[in-house]
Amino acid sequence: MIEEFVDISDSFGFGYQLNTGIIGFVFNDETEFICVGSCQEIRARSRGKNKQEMIYSHEKLPEEDEVRKKIHILEAFAKTLKRKRVSGSEK
Repeated sequence: MIEEFVDISDSFGFGYQLNTGIIGFVFNDETEFICVGSCQEIRARSRGKNKQEMIYSHEKLPEEDEVRKKIHILEAFAKTLKRKRVSGSEK
């Protein structure tokens, strides 16, 4: 079940957090990036006709600027959710 989401499909796509704690982002080009753990590992899936799955780690980030940009967006979304949880627990 989706607990949190952000819809910025006019520029990037749709970010979500499931009740299991999984954080992901579906981009407008039909790729999906998912944080595993605390984003130390990132799974990327393409949903188009050339379906494939890649796994990235912080020790070995890809060379492609487009993939790095998507990882950055996913991580920024994850950090925002974390800050939101921390500030909500302080009330």
